[in-house]
Amino acid sequence: MPEPAPAPWADEPAVAPVAAQLLWQAAQATDTDSFLAAALPRAISAVGADYAAIASSPHGEWIVLAETGPATALPAAMLGEALDREACVASGSWIAAPLEAKAASGELLALQFAQGPPPGEALMAALAAVLGQALAEVRQRQHQRRRVERLEAILDIASHWNRNQHTESLLVEMAEAATRLLEADRASIFLWDRHSHTLVGRPALGVGKEELRVPDNAGIVGRVIQSGEPYRIDVADDHGQINR
Repeated sequence: MPEPAPAPWADEPAVAPVAAQLLWQAAQATDTDSFLAAALPRAISAVGADYAAIASSPHGEWIVLAETGPATALPAAMLGEALDREACVASGSWIAAPLEAKAASGELLALQFAQGPPPGEALMAALAAVLGQALAEVRQRQHQRRRVERLEAILDIASHWNRNQHTESLLVEMAEAATRLLEADRASIFLWDRHSHTLVGRPALGVGKEELRVPDNAGIVGRVIQSGEPYRIDVADDHGQINR
């Protein structure tokens, strides 16, 4: 059998006590928000930091996923260097390290020390790795739980749909179900009137009781209809593609 991988703190025994606490909290946590709310204070207490943040840069701008301590502006250049080098980087009162090597999320642990110098890079790297491992376990368990909940909801919804004989109410139930399952704010189901080249939103949740009619080549919906492929617009994307 292959040898088990060494623990992230194997070469830094000073991290072992907080590592045990973080992994225990990960085992108890039901979601990432509650885990990070409890984990970050432990992390800064273990190394004497004044501020800690988990930050990510999915589209070129740094986003704080969680933080503890007096709010302050993150040193974007230093975080970018740590992400590019995939290594711990210190500058002035700051130190940062990736939570996981070669991770697509590009998440970092950043600490600020207002009263003294940051800890050694090896200790910081070990602390970030432990936090990354614990966070990954929470996310995996949360993902599995949500998947089970969605499957149960889909089965329940499908059973109810089979008893629905009215198209209008069925479409409303489908849109409401999609909103719940995907944790969205609103949803629309578009019916394609090919003869008039029109898309009819029935229902169009969030836009009142009127039907929503748009050309079948307009906006994101038109693109999806014409291509037959799903499409997604993120916050940092060109919102000019959206038909307002």
